[in-house]
Amino acid sequence: MAAELTNVQCVTCHRGVAIPKQLVTIMTETAAKEGVNKAIAQYQDLRKQYFGAQAYDFTDVTLFNAANASLTANKPDDAIAFAQLNLSYHANSARSYQVLAQAYQRKMDKDKAIQSLEKAVELDPMNQGFKNQLQQLKAGA
Repeated sequence: MAAELTNVQCVTCHRGVAIPKQLVTIMTETAAKEGVNKAIAQYQDLRKQYFGAQAYDFTDVTLFNAANASLTANKPDDAIAFAQLNLSYHANSARSYQVLAQAYQRKMDKDKAIQSLEKAVELDPMNQGFKNQLQQLKAGA
């Protein structure tokens, strides 16, 4: 449709799929139109169909970016769902725990935010940003 524009970037090509969109765009559009549960089911279906085919980026970047986009759109529940799905595939993604903490903070769930940030620091102990966020959160900032 002429009304729908696809943002083409250097990582964009058809890669064997009919619609040349980045996976994060597909996820955020589906979540906006049909809800996060539909987006998660769609991700899982695409992963089953295309994993290993270099059709989509199934690294932790895609769902991390979807979680961040959800936070920016003030949808912390969607951010939590995307981050948790990402962690189910990439259990050592410290940044997914960090974005999870931000989403819990947005929902005023300080305990879960602290737990998530503690896990992020455990996985990436050299990340001073994570440590600073955890210290501020524990101090009540």
